[in-house]
Amino acid sequence: MTVYYTPIHSFIGGLLIFNGANRLMTLNGKILGFSGILANSIWGDKALWRWFLLFGMFLGAQLGVYFKNDLGLHVETLKNFVNIPFYVMIGTAFLIGVGTQMESGCTSGHTICGVARLSKRSITATLIFFPTAMLVACYVYPPTGIYLSGDVYPSQTQLFNLLASSAAIFLSFEVLKLITSWKILSDKGATLVAALLSGLSFGFGLILSDLQNPQKVLSFLHVLDRKNFDPSLLFTVGAALATNLIVYQLFVKKQKKPKFELTFSLPTSSQIDRQLIIGSLLFGIGWGASGLCPGPAFVSISISQPFNGLIFWGVLLLAMGYKQILEKIN
Repeated sequence: MTVYYTPIHSFIGGLLIFNGANRLMTLNGKILGFSGILANSIWGDKALWRWFLLFGMFLGAQLGVYFKNDLGLHVETLKNFVNIPFYVMIGTAFLIGVGTQMESGCTSGHTICGVARLSKRSITATLIFFPTAMLVACYVYPPTGIYLSGDVYPSQTQLFNLLASSAAIFLSFEVLKLITSWKILSDKGATLVAALLSGLSFGFGLILSDLQNPQKVLSFLHVLDRKNFDPSLLFTVGAALATNLIVYQLFVKKQKKPKFELTFSLPTSSQIDRQLIIGSLLFGIGWGASGLCPGPAFVSISISQPFNGLIFWGVLLLAMGYKQILEKIN
């Protein structure tokens, strides 16, 4: 399997991921933690805004695939998951599902959103699951058959398309605020549109960064393979996290209320407990063995549906609802 070093695509993708997370927070007062959004859309409150965000991510993925040649993308999906043995696939899906629910988050909720808020729980979780995933990728279940083939940079036309499409997504939120100020759309309706646009920005950013490709992620986590190590995702994480950190601390933190909601919905617990630590370890193991995180996996399955990918998702969703399933059994 060939992967490519894509710094520009990854950096722009990171900015779009930041944009999705930032807008959901400033407009709706919600954290774009994908594992929590997905789990609660099925096992929790099933709030409508969650489904709008998921549909937005689906749309963002479709846009990226449809215009991949115009954007200079090499879109790979869960079809590459065939290289992973069946038992590993089932095991990683279970670990990721249970782990994200125990630690109440994943890379989006903890690393991109939580660390930006300087949350002790999110910083702790990130410092656990990132090294764990790297250790698993390097020593326990090292990826095989992944080769860094070279660099991919967009042409001038492709770069223009990347910047123009990203700018259009950024501006769509300003249009939404303008329409709402004219009373054309109620605040309640605006929250759903904001969730959809946030999902679209987030999903499109994942596609640009190629995070839906498990082999791309594994080539990043396998830091000891100097020949085939792909540092592209440093640009994604750097752009998303650094920008979100600066914007949150300088502006969002001082915002009294979100634009379309009455209050911010932020975690209140700062306790570093055993459940957080164990959950972070489980997620790190699953992520390091498969190269999959819930958000990118959702994007991947929305544009390609191999049989093994569907099984992975079935196990993942069941694992995410393990608490509710046990309650019903008891």
